[in-house]
Amino acid sequence: MISAVKNQKSNYDKAQEYLKNQIKQPENLADLKRNANFKLRQVELARAHGDLEMASILAYEHQQIINDINNYYK
Repeated sequence: MISAVKNQKSNYDKAQEYLKNQIKQPENLADLKRNANFKLRQVELARAHGDLEMASILAYEHQQIINDINNYYK
């Protein structure tokens, strides 16, 4: 049972790491939108896994990207 929990956590960590690695330094608006999408997926994954502290941090980072999108042409 403990092994299954560790394996599940490992899969969660792998998924979070994969999504994190998809985020790149933005060069244009499309990159910002792409990054926002991946960050939102990270938030949803953390919430679904019950990792609310991480979800909170990721949601803040997502909001920062959204702010960058909203201010892109200003």
